[in-house]
Amino acid sequence: MDKLCQTAIRNRREYDHGIDEHLWTMKIMSLEDAMKGEQALQQERLMNMLGRGGDSDESDDEEDDDEKKYRGNVVIADDPHYEEFAEEDEHVIGSDTKIDKSLLPQNSIIKVTYDMGTTTTLYLKVLSVKNRAVQSLLEYFTFEADSEQMERDLKSVPAYSLPAEQQIDAFYPHASRALLGYYVPIFTSGTGLDAGENRRVMGPITLGLLGKFRSERDSIFCTMESRGGGQDLMFCPAQIELNEFMQVVNRAWTPRDPESDTDGLAALRYDYISRWIMGSGDDVGAEEVKKMIAGDNMFGPKALLFQMEPDHEKSSFDFEKVFPRTYAQLTSGKFRWVQYTKGSVLRVVVGRGTGHDDRQCEGKQIIKAWKKEFTSFHEMLCAIECSWVWQGQEMTGATFIPEYDADLGPSRPL
Repeated sequence: MDKLCQTAIRNRREYDHGIDEHLWTMKIMSLEDAMKGEQALQQERLMNMLGRGGDSDESDDEEDDDEKKYRGNVVIADDPHYEEFAEEDEHVIGSDTKIDKSLLPQNSIIKVTYDMGTTTTLYLKVLSVKNRAVQSLLEYFTFEADSEQMERDLKSVPAYSLPAEQQIDAFYPHASRALLGYYVPIFTSGTGLDAGENRRVMGPITLGLLGKFRSERDSIFCTMESRGGGQDLMFCPAQIELNEFMQVVNRAWTPRDPESDTDGLAALRYDYISRWIMGSGDDVGAEEVKKMIAGDNMFGPKALLFQMEPDHEKSSFDFEKVFPRTYAQLTSGKFRWVQYTKGSVLRVVVGRGTGHDDRQCEGKQIIKAWKKEFTSFHEMLCAIECSWVWQGQEMTGATFIPEYDADLGPSRPL
């Protein structure tokens, strides 16, 4: 999708921060279905572009049986709300769903619609499907499906057998729920979203250094998107020591007393609140965020800065002791990160983020993926802990992967 959307529209709007992402859908259909609802001139253009001639009277009778099997339209939607508005003959699947090769028959039409401020529609005809292309998709969507093997891998992590009171969720309950993609209320009582909306609150979450852009300081260490996309519920632009990180994130997600709503959050939509996370010693970064907040306007989300005091009391939980391999990777200064969407897939990744938002990855970057509904943040960290293996070798903080570690500087330096 990122390559398809590399147009003049995107280039003009690359630095327009009013557009946080492009919204898109991709529909696989027959030529006849692609032409439905189009004006006559557009129908003729579409026929010519696809090499069918301008005034074809071909009927369904002339089509072979294989083509008829694919009359159902398959819609791949990035927006989880799309299914509510889908037509009766549309089969909607998520953007991270593996596509069976039968859904891409030769001569079918792929209609791509995306919005970068101006809606653009592309019609693509499937000429052939190459094994290599299919394999690259399979690499991206391959995940650990053997439940018995998953259980063995989890039990191989010493922290997995810790009693509940010694697990990370007990020390940082609100941060753990948020990082697992669960709804965390804004207030302790009196307000909040109903259960139907709660299920759609949290979108993809990333943790770990996945990119540096214009400078060493301009980076991404943690993101948490709203389910519908377009807004960050939480954003951490610089690496923070992991014990402090959990402390400040827990503070950011601790429900507030509704009687002390000094930030006026009760009047805001849940996904219109953005928590900015900074390290206790990052005064320069904190000042930049404060200036951004001071210049905020009615068109942007409500930004809140969270930062521990320089002399804050340290937690008794020791991240490095409990999850030593994950601690070593996420503090190595290299591009090591994880991506997780509740109810979907956990991916453990090496190398810079890719895609329109620099938060995606290619199949070859994924060292392990898990298709599992985790019962706790502790369990998810155990899965991450046993995943740091590169080409059969257990990774350490000193592990060097030439393809991804040779250049750790900004990708778009000033």
